[in-house]
Amino acid sequence: MMKKYLVFSFKTGQARGGMGDLSNSFDTMEEALFDIKVERNRYFQIVESATMRIVKEGWSLFKFYDPRALDLDTDL
Repeated sequence: MMKKYLVFSFKTGQARGGMGDLSNSFDTMEEALFDIKVERNRYFQIVESATMRIVKEGWSLFKFYDPRALDLDTDL
């Protein structure tokens, strides 16, 4: 049974496409992030299984990076 978050991961130039890149599924976003291998040139997407919406994506080296952390338009 598929859990809430699906992790798709591949090395640049080695994508198999679609479900071929599915690594695993997880109940929480944190579990999904910790499962992603930190490797140079590895790309990931975390997809919410109910909606198939991408909720986070990027290079595995920056998997814990939050782009809102550098948002200079917000008042602290």
